[in-house]
Amino acid sequence: MDSFLTWEYIATFVGMVFATSMVVEFIKEIKGIKNIQTKYLTVIVAFILIMIVNIALKTFKLINLPLMLLNSILIGFTSTGQYDFHYRKVKVIEDNKESDIDAK
Repeated sequence: MDSFLTWEYIATFVGMVFATSMVVEFIKEIKGIKNIQTKYLTVIVAFILIMIVNIALKTFKLINLPLMLLNSILIGFTSTGQYDFHYRKVKVIEDNKESDIDAK
């Protein structure tokens, strides 16, 4: 195996979410970038990565820029949602089955 990441893998949805999350986590504490909200930084990084991958795979076309922007927003939602799921405390609310039994 020459490398863990390939252009073809990063061009997939999962690969783009992974690469975007990895880059954002690495750069988000850099002075100047620190002031940008993570959700916006994630979309910016995704957009840049999508363009780089398209250039590397020789599939870049100007007509696709609006789609690249929409895809970068989708990647941003997914990446930040992934962060929220893994790192923030989530409150689980269970049904109170005892109150259902008492109501009968």
